[in-house]
Amino acid sequence: MEQSILTALRSAIQERGLTIADVAKAAGIHRANLSQILRGKIHPTLPTLCRVCGVLQIEIVIVNQPAVEVG
Repeated sequence: MEQSILTALRSAIQERGLTIADVAKAAGIHRANLSQILRGKIHPTLPTLCRVCGVLQIEIVIVNQPAVEVG
């Protein structure tokens, strides 16, 4: 996952005075999973990312770039 997304999520959590446990519970995921996501250890599914962003009241923008053919 892009570091800028991880940085935005971590900043939003801190700015709102929330804990990882608070956000995880509200998003319906395990605290350990959210912690790993925020450290870049695992990649969330899009629905999980959307739930976390919804809890934090931040928007995500997904840019769909066409695939590049190699060869």
